[in-house]
Amino acid sequence: MATYDVHAHCIPATFRDWLAAHGSKVGVDILDTPRGPAARFADKVTTAPFRDDITDFDLRMEKIDGMGIDVQVLAGWIDLTGYELPRAVASEYTRAHNDALAEEAARAPERF
Repeated sequence: MATYDVHAHCIPATFRDWLAAHGSKVGVDILDTPRGPAARFADKVTTAPFRDDITDFDLRMEKIDGMGIDVQVLAGWIDLTGYELPRAVASEYTRAHNDALAEEAARAPERF
């Protein structure tokens, strides 16, 4: 019987790259903090620092293998929902986030 993890937050590298390249035009700034990168939305809300265990694909694979997890359901990290973003740019942000999650899952479709 397969073991499923149905609550696995993920910040794909492609989304971090998108944020670095395009975030400022949708109101998201990437901050360098002592504990790692974080995002600030609309100059108001700042996320916790991005954790390696939800940003690093190879580390994720190593961890789920070590825990005996066969399949993970990837989901966006709650801190990156972007509720603070203006409606005019929210769809572009959300589309980039969703596309990045789909690309991450496609890297190992039998596992995600």
